[in-house]
Amino acid sequence: MNKKKYIPIIILIFLFIISCILRISIKDGEFSIKLLNGIIHGKKSSLFIFYSLRLPTLIASISCSFLIVIATYILQTISRNDLADPSALGYNNAALTVLAVLFLYIPAAQKLSFFQILIISGVSIFIFALIMYHFSQTTSNTVDGNVLLLIGIGLNTFFQMILSYIKTYSGDIGEMLLVLMQGNFDHLKLNTALILFLISVAILIIFISRITTIRILQLGDLTANSLGLNLKKASFLLFFIMSAAIAIAVMFGGTFPFIGFTAIHTMRYFYGLNFKLHFISSVLCAAVIIIFSDLTAHQLFGTILPTNIFLGLFGGIGFLIILFRHL
Repeated sequence: MNKKKYIPIIILIFLFIISCILRISIKDGEFSIKLLNGIIHGKKSSLFIFYSLRLPTLIASISCSFLIVIATYILQTISRNDLADPSALGYNNAALTVLAVLFLYIPAAQKLSFFQILIISGVSIFIFALIMYHFSQTTSNTVDGNVLLLIGIGLNTFFQMILSYIKTYSGDIGEMLLVLMQGNFDHLKLNTALILFLISVAILIIFISRITTIRILQLGDLTANSLGLNLKKASFLLFFIMSAAIAIAVMFGGTFPFIGFTAIHTMRYFYGLNFKLHFISSVLCAAVIIIFSDLTAHQLFGTILPTNIFLGLFGGIGFLIILFRHL
């Protein structure tokens, strides 16, 4: 057995552990041994910080890492496009637009709890996803990847224009949308994060149970048909899993542009022929990027910045590097 092939994943595990320790123990821009020691020894003030601020962030980061990898992997499979990324489909902006319209025209919506707002955003994503699925179907009841991406890009631009207008001319709504769009996990309480995590685990289990279907679809429609696979049923189920993964990731509070794409393509170089190692390493890579982005947004500057700024930076750079390699 070639032990060298495990070096990249060992490095990722090391980086993941370091990023978790730093996210837990850095306070006011400095590494706090006192805080870390207080957590280990059960000091009340340290445990309060850990359970109310640090643990929800870690749960959200880890959950979102495998959710976006799942969504990206499925999208690339059903669209037959290795350069596809879920952030291009506009799910996040669709959910935010629905919330903004509710808050503007239905006064009762302004009394909703934050968890109820998250549920509405998730439901709106599912409805939006079903509409996109309907219009991107081919005559053979499979998904036309090019049409799907074109619809997503077009609607994403449309919703972004509406949101820009709302943020400019509606002060209170603009503040609410800013909290949801910045990608930070600070607004998550531990119980909310745990609920979303359990739903995320359920999505992960369903995805793993469909691995054989995904691998067959990757061989092409003709081969899939010859093996007795129901393309319509398989495409719809995978699209449903992908939409659920994106919905939960958005409910955590972020869009994660090209993070799943960057992680999958980076680790494909090492483990492209081994799905198990490829998936695990991609999740670890995405988790490291998300945690370091959140850590940078909170600690590197004098004020807390939107995590999405750094997620977009990492994802954008990764996308450009991978794109140039494909040219």
